[in-house]
Amino acid sequence: MGNIPINADKRQDSSFTPGQRFNPYRLFVGSFLPNWLMRRTEISQGAKLCYARLSQYAGEHGSAYPSQPVLAQELGVKVRQVRSYLNELETVDLIESEQLGLSQTNRYYFLVHPWMLETGSQQRPALNCRSRRHYTAGQGGRRLPVHAAGYCRQR
Repeated sequence: MGNIPINADKRQDSSFTPGQRFNPYRLFVGSFLPNWLMRRTEISQGAKLCYARLSQYAGEHGSAYPSQPVLAQELGVKVRQVRSYLNELETVDLIESEQLGLSQTNRYYFLVHPWMLETGSQQRPALNCRSRRHYTAGQGGRRLPVHAAGYCRQR
């Protein structure tokens, strides 16, 4: 096997060989999943990964507008699954989407969420849910009522 150059991210003249130990600290450019979201069990792993990828697309103005087929390709899933992830993120009020028109990509905005402010010992505060679909993915693929999960206020 040949050497794998990592120069683009680290701006070094070194390369790595498969199986060699290395320090990943500040080595790669990629999607970032915040710890406050990583530890949540109310949201699926796929939706978390989708959030991380959307975050990478966010520009100076805090909005992202990748197409769903591009997200599907990058996440290694079908477009229908991406729609499910995006719906899940909207249901729990992590993002909000704006449809810009036919045959145009949607624009996604990130919303401040109480999960960002919690520490491990705090209870989950209630949220105002803007979605008409009050279900989110639970563990094992089960559908879990959002209100029962404790993070959506009744209207």
